[in-house]
Amino acid sequence: WRVEEDFLAAVKSKGRVLPHPNFEDGLRYMRVVQAVSDSRARNEWVAVKS
Repeated sequence: WRVEEDFLAAVKSKGRVLPHPNFEDGLRYMRVVQAVSDSRARNEWVAVKS
């Protein structure tokens, strides 16, 4: 979710940035995916937990 931020950090550090997601990134992604699924099932907006 931080593509631009990661790109700029990689440029500034001459590529010495780990481009791989960590556990927190995966957890955020799964919360969004779950909210999309719940929203579709309920046919209503669902808040994404932060």
